Amino acid sequence: MRIEDRDGFILAAYSIESVEGELDTGEDPIEHANKMDVMDAFISYIGSDNYKSIFEMYYKYLNLLTFLEKKSIAKKIINVISDQYKYEIDSREIVSEREVYYILDLISFLEFRYVDFFANVWDEMNVSIFEVDIPSYCLQNKEHIIKIIEDNIGASTESKYVINYLTDINGDDLVDFFIEKSVNKKAEIMIRISEIQNEEK
Repeated sequence: MRIEDRDGFILAAYSIESVEGELDTGEDPIEHANKMDVMDAFISYIGSDNYKSIFEMYYKYLNLLTFLEKKSIAKKIINVISDQYKYEIDSREIVSEREVYYILDLISFLEFRYVDFFANVWDEMNVSIFEVDIPSYCLQNKEHIIKIIEDNIGASTESKYVINYLTDINGDDLVDFFIEKSVNKKAEIMIRISEIQNEEK
């Protein structure tokens, strides 16, 4: 897929400076505990209001983990995505570090990075997110919203798994996801819409 060549190895615009030398390379108990803390952070806080800050805090420590440890994180995230988002990913695809980062990129999109993408959708609908009842409006304009999302997918630089998610889920589930996230992050989406409109001037 063309996205693979476009997004680079570290995805989701997280070119966060890596941390080196903060953990020893030996298998002592302190190092093990620190690694477990890093691994647990990406899973235990999914769905919480502070997942974005936790994700960004620990992302820079991923380079301290082995591939098998990163793969373990990815597999657990796959299970959470299956349970909470009713979306299945074939875990057999995790054969490289790139696939691990695709999984991390997807969960970051599902949990908080959707704000930029959905702000573009709302901006194109030319309606104030604060002046409409979001669920009612979206259900009444479901086909229009799906088309705008599909158009934005085509122009998106999102990674493979995010594109696959937005493409694979059926229209009703896509609109439900759009409604839920728009309600949850209405203020953030509105701020981003204002930024988009200022950039276009």
